[in-house]
Amino acid sequence: MRKRRTGFWASVFLVVSLVSIGGCGGSGGDGGGDAEVVGTVKGKVGDVEGQWYAIKIEQNGISAASSNYSSMPGGLADYTIQAHEGRRFSISNSVSISMQYLGDRVLSSDVTYFPEQGMVPHYTSDENSVAIAMTTMEKIGDVYKLAGTAQGKLYRVASMTGDPDLSDSIDVAIAFEADAYLE
Repeated sequence: MRKRRTGFWASVFLVVSLVSIGGCGGSGGDGGGDAEVVGTVKGKVGDVEGQWYAIKIEQNGISAASSNYSSMPGGLADYTIQAHEGRRFSISNSVSISMQYLGDRVLSSDVTYFPEQGMVPHYTSDENSVAIAMTTMEKIGDVYKLAGTAQGKLYRVASMTGDPDLSDSIDVAIAFEADAYLE
């Protein structure tokens, strides 16, 4: 059974949201300007060691955050942190962490890394290839404070409909903390 790639599709949704409010201006999908930093991801993905930023932009009274959550009655909740190389939106060298919970139980989790400007190729977790450990998950008002670590292997995906290539992997070891805003 093929794993549901929630992190990848959450990233696609984020791109569409930011484009719709003008947050992806400029050539090649780079952000139109600096944004408010609402979180960080630090560590190493493949050969890239560094710090990435979760951001929030506001334009014409509409805001979009690259760190967000949604919840449904019955305790189902999704959390996503997409972090960017700079303090502006860019697909290139971005990291996405997604988790789906039912109450206190983790239903699924994904880490995805976009090494190039497009959505493909990218690297993503598969089944249990990445362990995500939450150290903080606290709701304050309408914002969740999230913090934790992710460590394991990501596998290359060459096309939008392709499966992860288990023979082409990179290591990931990151720590994250972010404010997640209601979608």
